[in-house]
Amino acid sequence: MRLTFEKVLFLKTVPLFENIPESVLSDIVEQSSDVTAILGSDIVKAGEVLDSLYIVVQGAVRFSKEGKTIKDIRKGGTFGEVYAFDPAPIDLTISAIDDTLMFRLTKDDLYNLINEHPDIARALIPSLCKRLRLADIRNI
Repeated sequence: MRLTFEKVLFLKTVPLFENIPESVLSDIVEQSSDVTAILGSDIVKAGEVLDSLYIVVQGAVRFSKEGKTIKDIRKGGTFGEVYAFDPAPIDLTISAIDDTLMFRLTKDDLYNLINEHPDIARALIPSLCKRLRLADIRNI
């Protein structure tokens, strides 16, 4: 996946970005960086700072804690949304469970994009709220 057009079409299938116009998705593609992780490699280890939003383009990643699988994220899935806005150490290890390609957006990338395209904030805010609600339910 090399062409901007192909990347834009892919982002259109990602729930987090499905309601964002293609012209804005093109800017997201231009701002993002490609990150690859080979099978078995750690993307972020427990105790390290997670500071970016990742979009899984190909492959899959696993969240684990002390060797126990918490969840897997596959093609079209995202992670790090909260940490991209508020970087902090994570208590989980995130590893590639397949050869994996991801798009990465840092805090600065996201703020630059939001300043240019408020539609991005309108897409991200409901996703962040949903995650907070789910976390509240788990803690009740």
